[in-house]
Amino acid sequence: MDCRVCNGTERLNRRCPQCADETNMRDLGPVDEYYGADSPYEEAGEDMTEAASSGCVHVCRCPSCGREETVAIRPD
Repeated sequence: MDCRVCNGTERLNRRCPQCADETNMRDLGPVDEYYGADSPYEEAGEDMTEAASSGCVHVCRCPSCGREETVAIRPD
């Protein structure tokens, strides 16, 4: 599957819903890389699997408050 964000043809622009910081949340990459088999954060849950079936799921973190979210990037 081709992900526009992974391929660099699109940027992930997401504002933090918790602190409404003026800066965008940082894209930490696909869930597969962030929550990989050797990661201490391996417990991604069933909702991640469901979201992944509809696109590439990226982890985002707010640089101000540290909130993390997952965002599904839908294919074209």
